[in-house]
Amino acid sequence: MYLNLDRVEFTMTYHCTGRCAHCSQGEMSGHPPGHLPYALCEGVLTRLAQRFPLRSAMCFGGEPLLWPEDTVALLREAKAAGISRRQVITNGYFSRDPARVAQVAGWLGEVGAEVLLSADAFHQRRIPLSAALDFARRLAADGRCRLRIHPAWLQGPQGQNEWDEETRRVLAAFVAEGFAVSSGNQIAPAGSAARHLGRYFSRPADLDGSFRCGQAPYTTPLDRGETLSVLPDGTVALCAFSIGDLRCQGIDEIVDGYDPFARPDIAALLQGGVAGYRAYAGEQGVEVGEEGLYTPCDLCRRLTEKRHLQEGAEVRQAGPADRAAALALAGKLWPGSGAEELAEDLAPCFSGPDGAIFLAWQAGRPVGYAQCQLRRDYVEGARPGPVGYLEGIYLEPDCRGRGLSRRLLERCEAWARGRGCRQFASDCDFGNAASQSFHRRAGFREVGRIVCFLKEL
Repeated sequence: MYLNLDRVEFTMTYHCTGRCAHCSQGEMSGHPPGHLPYALCEGVLTRLAQRFPLRSAMCFGGEPLLWPEDTVALLREAKAAGISRRQVITNGYFSRDPARVAQVAGWLGEVGAEVLLSADAFHQRRIPLSAALDFARRLAADGRCRLRIHPAWLQGPQGQNEWDEETRRVLAAFVAEGFAVSSGNQIAPAGSAARHLGRYFSRPADLDGSFRCGQAPYTTPLDRGETLSVLPDGTVALCAFSIGDLRCQGIDEIVDGYDPFARPDIAALLQGGVAGYRAYAGEQGVEVGEEGLYTPCDLCRRLTEKRHLQEGAEVRQAGPADRAAALALAGKLWPGSGAEELAEDLAPCFSGPDGAIFLAWQAGRPVGYAQCQLRRDYVEGARPGPVGYLEGIYLEPDCRGRGLSRRLLERCEAWARGRGCRQFASDCDFGNAASQSFHRRAGFREVGRIVCFLKEL
């Protein structure tokens, strides 16, 4: 086990009512749209709290209270699971309806939330101070939350610059009404902050290639992960690295399947530091410059982002020219079958109308396999008529947790739909909990279980 979790962070959305100059997310591209619905991560905290001594569950964004029902549902589950710190970071400006603001304040009180209200020069240049004060007053009147004003500092509480000086004036308005102020956080030179506030940050001439994973403040090495992140699209991540996808995996499958040394990218970082990871990325044809980077962690993130862009997987139906690739992956899915037997079984899928194979390709390498066929005889639980059937699905270990299995399944479903099918079926071994979890999360429902018998004649 390479995880020692004590904290889970939920990025509820990248949408925000502020779009402040200091935001680390503001200028970054490629964010998943929408927000994180509670239905996608229901039960995650309950299960993790049974396995790890979780002390904190945090919701932030963007502005998490733009979707308060989902945010509060997560905090409510955290409370039921016995997680002592149930935190939310908000700017307090999520609705212009006073009744709605009061309602959300009451919900946060019900779950005993620890509310970190972002108030400083950056937020108050975009958000009315009166709105933040009003939300603080409503929380204080409810009395069931632990409220602290949580400023962002450019250089620190004593900083001699226009931003920190203005932040001190903003905080004075809250202190005058008796609100507690946290130590806040130091702004990192990323996203909007790098663009708008770059002159306040000093950049080293060369980034330290010997820098090791876990040496940065508030981080731990990826083979001893303490903080798990859930992103708005259901991606589960450790630092900059995706390790799972709640849209098609259960949290137990993600946690149990995490082995950083089975992932060439993470292993390169752990064993060779940032220089080792950079060398690994270079072998994959990924090169990045150091312009605009301030820390080795920035370099690690940029390499990861570019790798994901460059390694974007393509899913397509296999033809006769893909026979060798399909057989190689099928052999890993069904290792007990011989090569000749597999070749015979798969042949109709390359030429006949009643079967198809889809392959996922990444940087020219076949990494995923899905086989589907039409079944015209009896299918357990299905209505009469042709039924699409998922015969098997496989992903290489280093490509799991990125949503590829869902994409392969969607192509199989579309193929079956195009042949007049109105239902799609599958099966798995009775004891294969990971496969059962995948099927349920992909929208399948269980329709029956059978016990098979055999006797010699």
